[in-house]
Amino acid sequence: LYLLNDAIVNPAILSSKNENQVSLMIRDQWTGFEGAPKTQALSYYFGPLGKFRNKFSPGVSIVNDVTGPISSLTAIFSGSYIIFDNEENNRRLSLGACANILQYKMDNSQIILEDDGLFDPAFQSNIDKSLAHSATLGAYYFSEKYYLGASVLNVFSSDLRMSNTGVSNKLVNHYYINSSYLFDFENDIKMIPSVMLKKIGASPLQLDVNLKALFNDAFWTGVSYRTNDAIIAMLGFDFSQYSLGYSYDITTTNMSI
Repeated sequence: LYLLNDAIVNPAILSSKNENQVSLMIRDQWTGFEGAPKTQALSYYFGPLGKFRNKFSPGVSIVNDVTGPISSLTAIFSGSYIIFDNEENNRRLSLGACANILQYKMDNSQIILEDDGLFDPAFQSNIDKSLAHSATLGAYYFSEKYYLGASVLNVFSSDLRMSNTGVSNKLVNHYYINSSYLFDFENDIKMIPSVMLKKIGASPLQLDVNLKALFNDAFWTGVSYRTNDAIIAMLGFDFSQYSLGYSYDITTTNMSI
């Protein structure tokens, strides 16, 4: 849902927001599967601060993510600073960073192990918890018509130590590159194509191709294609100072069978 809350994946995007903004996202995946992933995110973006000559923009977010027995609750403290500002052509370059504090939890009571006579010490207790931290870095070049952004999540991260086994697990890096362009037509119609290139840990490279259409700056609809995953339909309304959006994934993998 980064199309509805883009600063979640790149803190440098905060510099493009001219006003305070509150964002609430709820995402349910794989409906019908027991223990399917569920995510909720609440964000507040402050807009530019005057005493920094409108160059610094902070934000905070809380993200709750649950998949079966595994859950994480993350507090994100973000900031973005404009390092280049061409007022004549309205082009800007910003750099951003996030400090993330994460509580990772595994409820072993929800896991049913095969009774094969072997004992796994990782499942000694009912609930394992680990507190970790990480950092995100991003860059964002933008104007009124287009943007190009890049970010890396978990650039610096601590180990997740679970079950007192002495085994450490580091949060993997997430790499994002995204770009968009605004086509402004007559009759108050705007078309916004965009792409997102993603690489997460050892998983394959993934590409999102998106197209959003905006009518009278009030009603919008769109479609996305995510390689080896899904086709996404989107719908939304903008009214006064509020915006409401909905998206639905149509899975293209064997999971749909």
